Amino acid sequence: MKTVIYKQSQQILDEKNSLGVGGEAIVILHNKLAFKLYHTPSIERAKKLKDFINLSIKLPDNVAFPIDLVFDLNSKVLGFAMPVASKCKEVCNLSNKKYRTQEQITSNEIIKVFNHMKTTLDEIHSNKLIIGDFNDLNVLFNNKFLSVFIDVDSYQFANYPCPVGTDQFIDPNLYGIDLSKKPYFTKETDWYSFAVMLFKSLLFTHPYGGIHKTCQTLFDRAQQKMTVFEKDVIYPKMAINPDTLSDELLDYFHKVFKGGKRIDLPIALLKSLEDQFVLCQKCNIHFFRGRGQCPNCNKALPKQVVDISQIITTKQVDDDKCLSEVLFFVEGTILFSKVLADQRIVVVEYSIGKTSIHILSGSKKTSLKLWNGHTRDIKYDFFQNYLVVCQESELLIFEIRNDSIKAIAKTTTMLFDRSPVFVCSEKKLYRLTDKVLSVCEIYSNSLIENVSIQTLENQTWFDIGLNDLGIGFFRIFEQYHYFVFSSKGRYDIEIPKRDGKIIETFAEFSKDTVLLLQKMLDKGRTYSYYYIIDNSGQILESKMEESVGSELLKNLSGKILVGTTIIHSSDAGIVLEKKQQLNLKKETAYFIDSDTKLSLYKDGILAISENQMTFLRLSK
Repeated sequence: MKTVIYKQSQQILDEKNSLGVGGEAIVILHNKLAFKLYHTPSIERAKKLKDFINLSIKLPDNVAFPIDLVFDLNSKVLGFAMPVASKCKEVCNLSNKKYRTQEQITSNEIIKVFNHMKTTLDEIHSNKLIIGDFNDLNVLFNNKFLSVFIDVDSYQFANYPCPVGTDQFIDPNLYGIDLSKKPYFTKETDWYSFAVMLFKSLLFTHPYGGIHKTCQTLFDRAQQKMTVFEKDVIYPKMAINPDTLSDELLDYFHKVFKGGKRIDLPIALLKSLEDQFVLCQKCNIHFFRGRGQCPNCNKALPKQVVDISQIITTKQVDDDKCLSEVLFFVEGTILFSKVLADQRIVVVEYSIGKTSIHILSGSKKTSLKLWNGHTRDIKYDFFQNYLVVCQESELLIFEIRNDSIKAIAKTTTMLFDRSPVFVCSEKKLYRLTDKVLSVCEIYSNSLIENVSIQTLENQTWFDIGLNDLGIGFFRIFEQYHYFVFSSKGRYDIEIPKRDGKIIETFAEFSKDTVLLLQKMLDKGRTYSYYYIIDNSGQILESKMEESVGSELLKNLSGKILVGTTIIHSSDAGIVLEKKQQLNLKKETAYFIDSDTKLSLYKDGILAISENQMTFLRLSK
């Protein structure tokens, strides 16, 4: 509990209502408001906040402007109160291809979000404010695809600078500058950041992304204006053909990123693109209607002219033969997949106007329709013969047996950072109550529960392997407490304290070890970390890389852990990492990219794309 003063009265803040923790502050829900409290309050922050609140301006309702100050018991400014942005997600999700395909978010809906963002940005500028640190974590979108602007207290105005810029979005003209010294940001730098976000969301790559043999960092290429479209830059496999966009929009991007111009994107151009993207029935890619036919199907991208394997790893490159077999293909989208301990493969997919489940067991395949259409914001998992479907905090359990499906139980779970937390092992369902981690099993179509460990309401995250080895953490205000748990018991993990905001957390499991992966944003730079941890909580290995320049850790999900060996997917093929030594399986490159999910299956690896499962086996 924390006690603060708001509007001259004491308010008690509960840790269970923490909405998020960043490098500079924590946000706590209280009486339909959000209180943003700085970790290290200062006189300078207090003065900027007071002057900000006293500005005679009127911003749109979708800008979370500071309402009033929050004090400690000694009348020191701790932070401020602001409106709550409920049921929203960060715009960074819109450039995440897995999220986009699973949620069936179209290019038309992207244009709708950015139309609303641009209108709001113009109003912010008209009030003589500059966003400065304009990035895809401080703009949100709701289920109507309207934008919400947060972290408004960092905006630049009058003589108050915006003290930081985020690595992927800051104008290259500001690289290396101490932004805290004076106001450096301008309307033009905001336009640049907006253009980067729009580019990433439409094409799934950064304007200076890809790989170049000699100019290897995104920041070097940005300073040289060497875009992802250059002939000697390898275009990422997961990115979309740029010709799916209109010539007018491509011309704008060319002027900004190749020409170095800082020009406003006319709102009329964005509005002209509303509802102008159509779905190609052959490749499932949306393209600009004015193209007439799908550019993705009718025009190949330039061939790679650089040996990508020499860039990703110079340690060891194998020429093992790769045998492949397509086990599953759908003319739609795989929403969920899991390989069970008995080698059954479970797939939930959406295609041809319906959502279905398939269970593959050897040569037998069971297929059942779940419902018509596609429903957003649903999570799936599976144990024994039971499908678990979660929407918001409600869990529905279906039994699948003898080619039939039947609902048998309903329960709930808690949230962490607005997302429901539940996981299935081989034989059990794990969910959160307000006080404990509950372990659920099915007996005679009834849900039987046992208490595993004590938890904190809405401040607990965890994940579980098939063998019931788990990892998790509690968040108590800005403090994180990590632990592993299994039949052996619960053991604390001494994860080093890191400054910054945790953006993503994933875990992968082996028999007696866990791979914990996290991405963090600190002072405008994004870092990826991994820890290999044994079942008694000891850290066996750890590694840190800057996310932007990391081929293996820019994407954290979909990896495999075998003992202490990590198996990564990359555009160059499968990469095995043991004790931080890399071994590239070059012959697998044809079948995977950096966004491919990998799973162990029989004597090989299952490579799972958005609509296909391919079984890969290596041989000398």
